[in-house]
Amino acid sequence: MKHFGVEGWIDFVQGVRAKKEQLIMQRHLRDGCQKCEAIVMTLQRLQEVMKSDAAYEPPAYAARQARAIFPLAFPEKVLSLPRMLARLVAGAPHELAMAGVRGQRSVTQHATYEAGDYIVDLRLEQEANAKEAVLVGQVTDRSQPDQPLASVPVLLTAGSEVLVRTASNEFGEFQMEFVPAKLAQLHLPDKKTSKRIEIRLQDMFEKFGIGGLPV
Repeated sequence: MKHFGVEGWIDFVQGVRAKKEQLIMQRHLRDGCQKCEAIVMTLQRLQEVMKSDAAYEPPAYAARQARAIFPLAFPEKVLSLPRMLARLVAGAPHELAMAGVRGQRSVTQHATYEAGDYIVDLRLEQEANAKEAVLVGQVTDRSQPDQPLASVPVLLTAGSEVLVRTASNEFGEFQMEFVPAKLAQLHLPDKKTSKRIEIRLQDMFEKFGIGGLPV
């Protein structure tokens, strides 16, 4: 019994063989060749999977997150953009008592920055005696307030060192934990102007007479 190679069966399954050859191969299968039948069944299942994958439409949030991966993986792409320095427009430092602990307090500081059409609200929290601080933020576009800025890459640097990389969620919010550094800066790329928003966190502390980041 004459068998056909895998390449021939691929053409058969795809229906691209000449009509006469297709009939010969069909007859070969009807004659009961189990080896060739197993090859055809495997190729047919593979074809079904490929068609299913081609028809799959990923969720919008997944596509946005995928687009944010590249600048997070290569932060120099963000840092090489022209700088748009954000301006501190509002803020208030205060201390919150830690529940159940006498004489120890956690530090919380709020600040709002503006850069072009963008507003970045920040909240920095650090528990008493903790080395790490938590920075929570939200970026919004005043020209499009009803459209959240999702999957915006956010970099936290200290000098030339990248401390943390993250991206905003579907509400334009982001969060990062880091060991405070006096010259820490946030960087967010702006697609509209092809610039990066730079936020000097030290401005927030100097404005309120605080010598440096809380420790």
